[in-house]
Amino acid sequence: MSVPLSDLGPPLLTSWPHDLGCAEAEFYRELGSTNDHARQRIADRIATPALIVAERQTSGRGRGNHRWAADIGALTFSLILDPDCRCGQGWVSLATAIGVGEAIASHTAIRPQWKWPNDVWCHARKVAGILLETTASRLIVGVGLNVNNRIPTPLSDSAVSLHELTGHPLGLAELLQAIVRQITTRLATDASQLHPLWARHCALRDRRITVTQADETWTGRCGGVLPSGRLSLRPEDGDALEFASGTVRVTD
Repeated sequence: MSVPLSDLGPPLLTSWPHDLGCAEAEFYRELGSTNDHARQRIADRIATPALIVAERQTSGRGRGNHRWAADIGALTFSLILDPDCRCGQGWVSLATAIGVGEAIASHTAIRPQWKWPNDVWCHARKVAGILLETTASRLIVGVGLNVNNRIPTPLSDSAVSLHELTGHPLGLAELLQAIVRQITTRLATDASQLHPLWARHCALRDRRITVTQADETWTGRCGGVLPSGRLSLRPEDGDALEFASGTVRVTD
């Protein structure tokens, strides 16, 4: 069931999506996955850019076989966009992470870091994750952000909420507005400008990491993110390697 913007309380007014440059915005009390629903709406020929927000997401997905578990109080949403972003294909996930981190910094005293390729960290714990998916004609940018939600005990060493870090609840409406604005701004930013922004807050640079693709794993020191958006890895033996995708784990 979609709900009108006004039902979510101020300052979400009916004119708000257009103020953000969105042609459509849909809010739901509950969805299985905002990305899955975005696919359905693309098939319905929804006008873009479009925003799909769920107060509660019951079957959220991360990269690979990962699941995104989030209780009430999290922000879970998907943006439906044209696929040709100025930042370039290799920077879409990274530009989104930068936008999320900048919005967090603008509303708190926290200075997030970015973990390649699709996470936002605060104090070495994950606060947000990004899932990119494409259809034949559209790009779907899914975001899950721990704001006022409770983090399950088994995940408390690796994940954190903004509420826990700040000691007080944050306004979801205001934060959502800021995040959408910053994501769209950063996707329209040239990669040459994004690269130094990422470098200043890179969570992995000079850390010992493993990178996994399918059944192969490489270990070494992270050399940071290259201008192409690829991750640089310096193995103990051999030349530096570059990765366009992969699962990264910090081992030091």
